[in-house]
Order: sequence, then structure tokens, then C-alpha cells
Amino acid sequence: MKKFCNYTFQLVCIYIFVLTLFSIFNFDITKTNYNKTVHNVDEEKVLDSTLLVDNLQKEDKKEEESINNEVEEQPQEEQTASQVVEQPKPIEIPNLNIQDVSGYPALASETVNISHYGHDCSGCGNSTASGYYIGDGRRYYNDSTYGSVRIVAADYKYPDGTILRLSYHGNSFAAIVLDRGGGVGDHSKYQLDLLESSEHEALNAGVVYQASLEVLRYGY
Repeated sequence: MKKFCNYTFQLVCIYIFVLTLFSIFNFDITKTNYNKTVHNVDEEKVLDSTLLVDNLQKEDKKEEESINNEVEEQPQEEQTASQVVEQPKPIEIPNLNIQDVSGYPALASETVNISHYGHDCSGCGNSTASGYYIGDGRRYYNDSTYGSVRIVAADYKYPDGTILRLSYHGNSFAAIVLDRGGGVGDHSKYQLDLLESSEHEALNAGVVYQASLEVLRYGY
């Protein structure tokens, strides 16, 4: 009986030992697989991050190239527009007949400041307040008595058709009142607004101060 118990005890010990070895071996395999899985996941994250950074860099480069192209194209457009503005082509009325008006007697006189405007200015139109067409850039009106005279906007104290003799910078010429303006007149800094072929030419002409105005005729 004693031998039988010893034999049984030995078998139990061997069984426990085998189970222990099996458990340890399985744990190592599981741990190894887990580490491999985690390692693979980390590699996938690194790859995904790398691809994301590459895509963002490519998009940034495309945006920079697009912005650079727009910046390069804009000066060309501005230059083209500038060329169009700087080279106006006024169409004067045919058969200009500019006469010497220095010998006509003056009915009244005063000293005025003269500004300039073009038919294409902001708020302007293709015709004067009196209805005379100026949309093609013309600056003259053919008068039956005084010939070809410049067109000017003036105060209402000068009726439409009034002929003025303007003198400044050593020159003298005739102008006819055919237009009006809220910025000209006795109440304003500028008493006259002389018509130019375009607003660009008007800006180049600037302002004339202390010019001589003489009335040669009131109205038509």
C-alpha cells in the first residue's frame, strides 16, 4: 500500500510539472505574437503618417504655385489696362476751324480757377447737360461766329451757348458753355471745368489757378 501511494504521488507531481511547462510555453508564444501584432500596427501608423505628410506637402506646393501664377499674371493685366488708359485716341469733330479771338471786345471779366474733366469720369455721361454728344472724346464745338471752340462747364450765371475767352500760361482761346457740374461755380473752389478727351487727360492737365475769363457773348 505504501508503494502504491508513492507511485501515485510521483504521477501527480509529473502531471503538475508538465502542465506548468505547457502554460509557460503558451504564454511565451502569446506574448511573441502580441509583440509582433503591436509592432505591425506601429509600422502601419508610421506608414500612414508618412503618406499623410507627403500629401500635405504636395498640396502646399500646388497652392504656392497657384498663388505665384496669379501674382505673375496680375501685373501683366494691370500693365495692359495702364497702356489702354495712357494712350487715349480722341475723335475730334471734323473740319476744325480754330480762330484768333483776341480782337473781340469783352463784355465782362473775372479771375477763375479751372479744373478739367473727361466724358468717362465717374458720374459723367456721353452728352453735356445741354445735350451735345461728347462720348467719342471730342472737346470742341463748331460755333457759327467763333469757329471751333472748347467745351466748358460753368455756373448757371452763364447761359448755354455763352462764349468765353480764357487766357493762362501765355495762351488765349475761346470756349463755349455747354455743360454744368455740382463741383463748379461761384460757390466752389473751381469756377470752370474744361472738357478733355478722357479722364486720364484731365488728370494730366491738373488745375489752372488765377486764369483770366472774359465774356464775349451771353447765350446763343
